[in-house]
Amino acid sequence: MDTEKCRDSIEANFEHRGLPLDTVQVEELVWGQTDVTPLQPPFDIILAGDCLYQEACIEPLLQTMHSLASEDTLVLLCGAVGPKIIDSFNEKVDRYFERRVVDTKTIDTLSDDSEVNKGDGLRQHTSSAVGASDPQPGQRALLVMRKRPTPL
Repeated sequence: MDTEKCRDSIEANFEHRGLPLDTVQVEELVWGQTDVTPLQPPFDIILAGDCLYQEACIEPLLQTMHSLASEDTLVLLCGAVGPKIIDSFNEKVDRYFERRVVDTKTIDTLSDDSEVNKGDGLRQHTSSAVGASDPQPGQRALLVMRKRPTPL
């Protein structure tokens, strides 16, 4: 992972939006790592994009995200590649997280009334995450997830 490139991108986005840089941190993380205490979890938001290309990575990613999250953490995931990866992810994700699929065509990230931002902020919107349909191959979707207290 190129943490410097990530940091530069984040700084540019925060600066553009007038947000304080001292509220964000970029660290490299190895999926499947069991001791995440140096990262000082839990986090308010976990964002993962374009990260699922191999079936073998799904379980370590879910375990790691579960370790980093609390029941109040908002987990956003997008960018699984290929029908086999998506099917395998759909089989495993519900063990760790309650989820809701949001079609990306409905999202305007700068709008207060976007699909993700509806209700009393992001946390309220995702409270009905159970029972969502599975993302389908070729569908541009965002998964909004909440941690299960203990994996099923």
